[in-house]
Amino acid sequence: EKLSVTLDAFTRRADIPDDGAHLAQPWLPQGECVAEHLPREEADAFVKDVFHSWVKKVRASIPHDLPLRS
Repeated sequence: EKLSVTLDAFTRRADIPDDGAHLAQPWLPQGECVAEHLPREEADAFVKDVFHSWVKKVRASIPHDLPLRS
């Protein structure tokens, strides 16, 4: 059985309620797809591991001098 996880990152403006627009940022990592052949009972653990790894990658890409809007 094959499992495929598609990952992407974007920003959204917090000062506009319900805007929903996805804004690309040059500092965010490019989206990627991770695929693996594994038994169904291992799928949840695999997806959690992939997601946690992605979160670390996204957090590490955020510039330390990111300007804040006031």
